[in-house]
Amino acid sequence: MSETDSEIKPTFKTFKERYNSDEEYRKKHLEYIKGKVLCECGMMVARNNATKHRETNRHTNKMATNNQKIITNEEYEALQKEIRMLKKKLNKN
Repeated sequence: MSETDSEIKPTFKTFKERYNSDEEYRKKHLEYIKGKVLCECGMMVARNNATKHRETNRHTNKMATNNQKIITNEEYEALQKEIRMLKKKLNKN
């Protein structure tokens, strides 16, 4: 017999069986689910609360502000000029 044969780990049929009987696995799993993850909105949230966090107003507001384009003063002035021209065209017709 080789070393690996003598260290055969038991097989589990369900997650619950493994979770209840393997203390090392339980500790690793708890550490994993309680770990922090970086949400796409920029907040650090617990992994087990990430889905609930995505439903909050804080997340949706941050995502809305993250998607806004910041323009320079020159771009703003050009847009204002274009708006004035379009308004003049509409008033002529």
